[in-house]
Amino acid sequence: CEMHFLIYFNFFCRFLIVRCEGTFFNDKNKVTLLKTDWMKTLDESKALSALTIPGTHDSMSSSHQALSLHFQLDAGVRYFEMKASSPLLFNRKKIEIGSKSLDEVLNILKTFLAKNPSEFVLLKLIPEGLRKTETAKDITKVLQKEQGVWLEPTVPTVGQVKGKIVILRNSTYEKGVANQNTNDKKDSKFKDVEKHLKHIKEHLKRAEGLCKKGNLTVTVTSASSLKKRAKSVAAQVNPNLDQALKGLLEGKTRPSCLGVIATDFPGETLIDTIIKFNEAGSHLPHEQLNPPPRE
Repeated sequence: CEMHFLIYFNFFCRFLIVRCEGTFFNDKNKVTLLKTDWMKTLDESKALSALTIPGTHDSMSSSHQALSLHFQLDAGVRYFEMKASSPLLFNRKKIEIGSKSLDEVLNILKTFLAKNPSEFVLLKLIPEGLRKTETAKDITKVLQKEQGVWLEPTVPTVGQVKGKIVILRNSTYEKGVANQNTNDKKDSKFKDVEKHLKHIKEHLKRAEGLCKKGNLTVTVTSASSLKKRAKSVAAQVNPNLDQALKGLLEGKTRPSCLGVIATDFPGETLIDTIIKFNEAGSHLPHEQLNPPPRE
């Protein structure tokens, strides 16, 4: 009887561990906790730089995400980083993003925003490949035809972009809102969990200082190595990241903003933890914020 109890207890403990880990790390294309309208409580006069926003890194890649774009939106993700390219030979005007076209991606985002007008999404399009210069020009042509797209360099307020797609600029696409990455390229090379978490915490501390000055920041938690894929890294990092963020939420010096936090394979609890920072966000009025420098 004692042996049966120990077997059951061991199984129960393992079940709890799997359940808990699964809420921080998600490698299934499934969402149970819907966060489709979490932005409805945001102060419309607040600048986007004064928020903390859950995002995904390489949002359309199966090497970094399990959730489809639809499910990422339903789970509460509001920042998307997507690599864009154009075919070298046939249909050269088509802009490819993973297995979808740019038009298909925009339609998914617009459909979601039409159903949830309290929300907005941040979109960073990264042209790559041999035709990245032409791809960037083609992206601009597509976006300029759209009504609900913010392409200005200045950081808008929540009220200015509700129901819209906000484009963020980067080194290969110079249209859209100026923003700063808190990461260095070397940070994406994984060594061990402890060192990587240390880097992430340093980046978030930097993001806190920058966002208080009106700079829109992006912190990417992704990393990989020859021996360890991004998925394996995320499985270890995400629970620890959630714990670190909860420590900040419950601490005496709770950050007023941390900018965008872009993760690989985020679970629903991790996304929800990031969203909770907005319950006590920055009270700096928009007019007091300094314009952010170009990335």
